[in-house]
Amino acid sequence: MVARLLVIEDEPGLLMTLEDRFRAEGFDVVTAREGFDAERKALAGDFDAIVLDIMLPGQSGFEICSRLRRQGLKTPILMLTALQEVDDRVEGLNLGADDYLRKPFDMKELLARVNALLRRAPVKARRQRIGPVEVDLAATQVLRDGEQVEMSARLFRLLTFLMEHAGETVSRDQLLNQVWGHKFAPSTRTVDVHIGWLRRIVEEDPSNPQHLVTVHGIGYRLDI
Repeated sequence: MVARLLVIEDEPGLLMTLEDRFRAEGFDVVTAREGFDAERKALAGDFDAIVLDIMLPGQSGFEICSRLRRQGLKTPILMLTALQEVDDRVEGLNLGADDYLRKPFDMKELLARVNALLRRAPVKARRQRIGPVEVDLAATQVLRDGEQVEMSARLFRLLTFLMEHAGETVSRDQLLNQVWGHKFAPSTRTVDVHIGWLRRIVEEDPSNPQHLVTVHGIGYRLDI
């Protein structure tokens, strides 16, 4: 099972480092840099754990943590803090955080703490239906008419990213960056080809897509 993390950090260099390292360790990673976007993603996604910085634009990590818990989200939260006062760290725990780590931190310790949270968290079954197919995120399976569909890891990652942003128009550049990664630079045609493959799986009629639609001049939108 691939664990899904939401990593919220406003400093671009640190965020890239965290994303790359977590991906290298086998995690499925979604990122956010701003408070309101982070809250939206946390509520819309189905994450196994959240790594949350305190000092963020929009709203602070304290506010995000409090709002998520008030709305019933039980996903484990590990807070990152540059604050030195014990009272500040206690505040995060009192608002519903499960753990905290003070900056600067060692990446090995962060990984160990995240893995500890995952071991304590209940296993979740995550299923979503899109047209004729059922996507089982926990088992990384796609079923069509009860039969498993063979998919590459890249194509499955493309599908899950579109599911995370269901109802939103995502650009080709976003897809290249989030699915293919910062250090890999395929052409935009690569995205179009993979979208075509994905339509053959999720659409009843790939030539007349009802779920994975083209937004001309911008990118694509997945309607579930």
